[in-house]
Amino acid sequence: MELVLDLESDRMAHLALDSQVLATELDIIKEERLVRSENDPGGIIYEELMANAYIAHPYGWPIIGWMADLEHIRRLTSQPMSPRSTLP
Repeated sequence: MELVLDLESDRMAHLALDSQVLATELDIIKEERLVRSENDPGGIIYEELMANAYIAHPYGWPIIGWMADLEHIRRLTSQPMSPRSTLP
């Protein structure tokens, strides 16, 4: 267990978000969202139901996020505000 925690703390402390890697990962996430939600009638209905049933609660937010939110993610907004907030 100590080894796992050591590896995880090292990963978190030395996180490097390369713009190209972030763009590739975002494309993958967007494609997954299209397949599971936006191109599936059942997925669309479920998202709308949850969004309307839980207007003021996080249950109304899709786990993968809204496409509009994914479109606005940039490297700067995805970095933590301070290293202290991400260290174990």
